Amino acid sequence: MSDVDFSSREQEYWFHVSPQDVLPLAGHVNVDIDLGRVSKFFKSAAQAEQKIIRETVANLLLEDTALFSEVRQFLGISDKRAYLDLSYIASRMPNPNGTEALCGCYPWTLSRHPLQFFIGLLNGGKGKEVQKAAAFMMADYLLKHGLEQAAPSFAVMSIDVLEMLYARLISPKEYQQRAAKRRGHGCEASLAVVLSAIGLDIEPSDKGANPMGARDPNVDLVNMEVVDRTAGKTHSFDMVIKHKSKARILVQSLIHTSDPGQYGVNKSDETVAIIHEIRRWASANPQRPGVAPVSWTETGQT
Repeated sequence: MSDVDFSSREQEYWFHVSPQDVLPLAGHVNVDIDLGRVSKFFKSAAQAEQKIIRETVANLLLEDTALFSEVRQFLGISDKRAYLDLSYIASRMPNPNGTEALCGCYPWTLSRHPLQFFIGLLNGGKGKEVQKAAAFMMADYLLKHGLEQAAPSFAVMSIDVLEMLYARLISPKEYQQRAAKRRGHGCEASLAVVLSAIGLDIEPSDKGANPMGARDPNVDLVNMEVVDRTAGKTHSFDMVIKHKSKARILVQSLIHTSDPGQYGVNKSDETVAIIHEIRRWASANPQRPGVAPVSWTETGQT
C-alpha cells in the first residue's frame, strides 16, 4: 500500500471510516423479549371476532403493558416511528380528565414523548380514564398497521419458528436502531474518560460515566460562557473543556453511524459556521487565549 495521502480533508475523512462494531457502545443494548407472551397475544388477537378485536387488543395491552413494544416489532414499526406517531395522535385526542390533549399537552406544541411515556399511560399513571383511552388509542394504532391481518399467521407459528424469525429478521434491525445513538455517545464517553484522566476540567463532568444521560452544555458565543440554553442565542456542544471556570475548548462531535441525511448535513454546515464565529471571537479577545473549536468527526459504515 502506498503512503497515506492526507493532501485534502476529504481524503483524511474517508481514511478514518470505521466498521460500526469498532465504535464503542455506550451501555448495553437489550433486544431480548419473551416470545411465549408474544405468541399468546397473537393467538388471542387471531381468535377475536372482528367486532370485538379492538376491545380485545386494548384489554391485552392493559393486562401486559410491555406487549406494545414487543408486538410493534413484528409489524415492522420502529421505536422512533411508534413514539412519533403516538405523540401526534395523542396531541389531538381529548383528555377525559381535562381541557388539554390525552398526552397532557396541546396540538400546537407537538411535543415528542418517548414510548415509555405511553406505556406509563397504560399503567394508569394519569388515572383510569386516561389509561382506558390510551389502551384504545394504542390498540387502534396496531390494528391500523396490520395486526388483524398478521395475527393469524403469527398465531400458528411455533416458538422455535418465532425465535428464528425474531433472531434473523427483527432483532438485527431493532439492535441497529438502538445501537446507532449509543455508538455516538460511546465515542464521546471514551474521549471524556481520557480528558478526565489527564486532569482536565470538563463539562458535563459525568460525560464519561453517564454518556446517555449527561446534559450537553450550552455556550453563549458573545461572551464565551457556559450558560442555560436560550433558543437562537446559545449553541450546544458535546463537551466544554474549562480552565479556571472559563471555556477553553468547545467539542462538537459529528459521529455518523449511518448515512447522515439532511439533518446531519445541516449540523455539519452549522458547525463550520460556529467554528468561524469562535475564531473571530478569539481574535477579538487576545486577553483570553486558548479558546478553540474542536470538530471531532468519525464515521461508521452502515
